[in-house]
Amino acid sequence: MIISTGKTEFDTSIRKALEEIEPNYESLYGIVITGSHAPTDVELKLELIRMARERNIPLLGICMGMQLMAIEYVRSFLVDANSTEVNPITKNPVIIKMNDLRVGMLDANWRGNITKESFWHHYKFNTSYENLFGMEWSMDYDDRILTCMTLQEHPFFVGTQFHPEYQSSKDTPHALLVNFINSCKHIVA
Repeated sequence: MIISTGKTEFDTSIRKALEEIEPNYESLYGIVITGSHAPTDVELKLELIRMARERNIPLLGICMGMQLMAIEYVRSFLVDANSTEVNPITKNPVIIKMNDLRVGMLDANWRGNITKESFWHHYKFNTSYENLFGMEWSMDYDDRILTCMTLQEHPFFVGTQFHPEYQSSKDTPHALLVNFINSCKHIVA
């Protein structure tokens, strides 16, 4: 399993959560792209996302990982798509800065299921790109902020703006992480 984080505190928390679900998770075939407080290795992460999308490799994007998934997907239609965090003058800003930091336990929408999740982000998906074919975008209802995205016709290509690893424990693992692990178990490298 590849976990691409930029070596931050996110690396520790996602590894701990996955290990509590499946002690041998590192032997599974899948990719996790998590966030960081500053974008690092963006093009490498975008390439991992493209590879996962095209080869049906299970992929979970968390926070900035989801934002990078959105950029990569839009790039399959518009090659110069980007985030204003990475390129402030991009002509196709898929991810844009919000006025305020969005932090705390907030509602998250995934396929119509509303849960309370842990958010911490200052950038959001530009909803003018939400009508692209093949992607299911789940927005919160009040602010129209993307909370989850799922690529249709893919074994597991899910991005979340929230941090499921913070809501997961050994006794009550987060369902999204369990689903990701189970998807990885069905892939033969």
